[in-house]
Amino acid sequence: MAVTDVYGWYNRNAAVNPFQVEGKRTVGHELAEQTQGDVPDWVVFSMGDGCTITGAWTGFKEFYDLDYVDDHPKMLGVQATDASAINDAFHGHEDVGAVASTMADSIKVGRPRNSVKACRALEASGGTSVLVSDDSILAAEALLGSTEGIYAEPVAAAPVAGVQKALREGIVGIEEDVLVVSTGFGLKDSESAKRAAGGVDYIAPDISEVTRKYGLDEA
Repeated sequence: MAVTDVYGWYNRNAAVNPFQVEGKRTVGHELAEQTQGDVPDWVVFSMGDGCTITGAWTGFKEFYDLDYVDDHPKMLGVQATDASAINDAFHGHEDVGAVASTMADSIKVGRPRNSVKACRALEASGGTSVLVSDDSILAAEALLGSTEGIYAEPVAAAPVAGVQKALREGIVGIEEDVLVVSTGFGLKDSESAKRAAGGVDYIAPDISEVTRKYGLDEA
């Protein structure tokens, strides 16, 4: 912000740049195009400033209104337990705080600039929001890596943790189709990946060390 004020540089921060929400509409357009004929029951996003879920819903709804798709999904927004401003506003909590604390840096937002728009998207789609702990986010990060080969940063793993919680609480039915939008490559936060994996094993470049470490039989 200071650099923008002093040097006049363009500020593309999603929290303050209105074009960011408009640009995110293309996410909804592409999801509608790719799921045409088989629209999912739910589409899941992590929420920080609320920009992406707002834009994606707007884009999907536009294609629905144009009869490009015959249905639209419910939106499920996911926030961290201690960075919960949009969730709290949506569920009518009076003690909406301005302090955010989570290891998922991109959704560590105390005062979201697009919270009203995000709440409208959740309501208009018939969706809702849930909160997940940092530990569950790390577990989801490890799950994505071990089952799908996706190296995700914590913010990109949060939607998976959100789906798990929504299933446990009966928000999402076991028979429903769910599309998780996981953005943010793991190299943005390699320290969290180490935590999620339980550390890094160092082995000498010798086959006997591999055998010893993992109890394998040499071929």
